[in-house]
Amino acid sequence: MELKYALALAGGGTKGSYQIGVWKALRELDIEITTVAGTSIGAINGAAIAIDKYEKTRKLWENLDYSLLFEYKPIEKDLQFHEKYESIKEQLKAIAKKRGLDITPFRKLLNSMIDEDDIRNSGIELIVSTISLSDFKPIFKSVKEMPEGQVVDYILASAALPIFQRIEIDGKVYLDGGAYDNLPINTLIERGHKNIIAVELLGGLGIKRKVKDNSADIMYITNSSMLGGLLEFNIKQSRKNLRLGYLDAMKAFDKNYGRTYFIKDSKRPRYTYPLTHDEMEYIFNEITNGKPDSERSKLLLKRLFKNLRKYTQKSLNPANAVIAAAEVAAETFEIDRIREYSSEAFIKKIMKTHRSVMREFIPENHRINRLKKRLMKYMVKGDEFPGTLILLTMPKIFITNIFIYLMKQRMGHD
Repeated sequence: MELKYALALAGGGTKGSYQIGVWKALRELDIEITTVAGTSIGAINGAAIAIDKYEKTRKLWENLDYSLLFEYKPIEKDLQFHEKYESIKEQLKAIAKKRGLDITPFRKLLNSMIDEDDIRNSGIELIVSTISLSDFKPIFKSVKEMPEGQVVDYILASAALPIFQRIEIDGKVYLDGGAYDNLPINTLIERGHKNIIAVELLGGLGIKRKVKDNSADIMYITNSSMLGGLLEFNIKQSRKNLRLGYLDAMKAFDKNYGRTYFIKDSKRPRYTYPLTHDEMEYIFNEITNGKPDSERSKLLLKRLFKNLRKYTQKSLNPANAVIAAAEVAAETFEIDRIREYSSEAFIKKIMKTHRSVMREFIPENHRINRLKKRLMKYMVKGDEFPGTLILLTMPKIFITNIFIYLMKQRMGHD
């Protein structure tokens, strides 16, 4: 019997593009969602999930522009300082006069996307989190509990940031639900849900309430990289967030692995098989200089194991040590992390970048500052076993050296 899940979506402004990436993964994994509880942007994305508007929502996020949400004239970049100052001052006066940013475009967008009959008749229940300033209390309201014609009003109320014009419903004023509970898990628990997926947006504003004692099984999916600013209308960042949400969700369901990268096993891994007895013996002998019981050797080995263990989910062993070292090397060479690699492709990418660096050629899209380039050129050669002094002073460089050395040996035997 397949599990059915309730979904809690946090607030976080334009960071919310991440949640659409998570949604993509859940769709691919055939995860059945029965209820969505959302705060702010989480309520908006939750509405899209409830009516199954994935493609339309993804395209909106991939081409996100401030003009879709509110009336605002951006400051021209080429203006002189005093001209910019005057322009900003005029903008602030206009916003103050209107008592906040005019979100008429936002309301029109939601009205065009959300058919009230569709969302009321959906098999997925939507719950939005907001705050009634008039009553000084939090509100967690299901679509089923909303009067006819007020679904979009309550969704907007959930996302009512203080910089926006006030949202009023039946004479009462509402505020963004993140000011009380930015990740509405508790309302799902109170409604009896036992299997919950909670999508958190780290780096945002809002209050995170302590989860009540309960017997619910909660899976957290949290962004493993920063998602940009709260109101950052940057298409490149938005698309990056979508990819990251997908990859983080797949990792949460054990469809890929890695501490900072997203790796899928090849069917027959050519280079990432466990360390052999001969390889381990060689590495230990080189580090200990044939004196494994000396205090120096113990210190060096402890240093090595400690740094490798950071890149494993379990205890360090010959099987996961190779991938752990690969992730260290990938970080050293600043390999793009927001994509999925087979284990073989991952190794090949690292080795290709290493060769490029050694030829003193840096690919146009590869950001390596001069210091790091110098370190790589003179210390990550991988042609011979690195000096153990590096292990004490720069353990990641040492591990990268060992990894390159090991891969050269393995590839040379193909």
